[in-house]
Amino acid sequence: MTINSLQVNNSTVVGGLGTQTFNVVTTGNYTCSFKSFIPYLAAGGQPVTTQPTQNIQTITTVADSSGSLNSTYWTFYSAGALQGFYVWYNINSAGVDPAPAGLTGIQVTGATNVTANNIASATRTAIAANAAAAAYVTVTGATNNIILTDIQPGTTTAAANGTASPGFSYATGTIGSYGVPAISGLNIVINQNSTVLARYGFPSPTQPIMGGSVVISATAGDVIAVVFSSQSTADAAPNAVKSIVNLYQGIGN
Repeated sequence: MTINSLQVNNSTVVGGLGTQTFNVVTTGNYTCSFKSFIPYLAAGGQPVTTQPTQNIQTITTVADSSGSLNSTYWTFYSAGALQGFYVWYNINSAGVDPAPAGLTGIQVTGATNVTANNIASATRTAIAANAAAAAYVTVTGATNNIILTDIQPGTTTAAANGTASPGFSYATGTIGSYGVPAISGLNIVINQNSTVLARYGFPSPTQPIMGGSVVISATAGDVIAVVFSSQSTADAAPNAVKSIVNLYQGIGN
């Protein structure tokens, strides 16, 4: 499924999972768009024996001791690990962002010797205020607990302490799943060379159409790729997913 030379107003049908690539010949602005379709659950089909579930996990914080939380972090991911985040601590403005590669940072500030309850409260507020995180999880909790509930059903990577560990503890209350028969866990990523430009995921059987687009400032020799992958057995079935990928030279609507 590879185009050897870039074509203006190219429209390509992609059946199933895989990668659609375009090799840029002429420097300029391009618009890459896609629309994906998954089958409806037809009447008379296999009955649902296990409902899909959202992953729910609880993080238990500890108090700071003379700046011990400075520059430490922990990580969490959305359903299907489509997006990853790290939460790091800046105590009394003495912390340094650890910036682990490939994750979106959420900073939490606090005073020296801040209590476990207050650090949990500040963390809940910071996660809820982060637009990227709020698109994937809801955050609740009380005292020194942070409860993260995935908005979408499906499996996920468990929250965990980072390399510079704050010493928090983690427990999964509900393990996320796609159910039986599995619903879609489709992940779509648009790349320019090795840089991720946009991510999309999780159409549902009742709304089985998903689309997106991104404007790209490209240089001759760049490779634009749209990667279709999945965490779900429903999407891995032959011809389960049909997609249309369009590439336009210039800025599209």
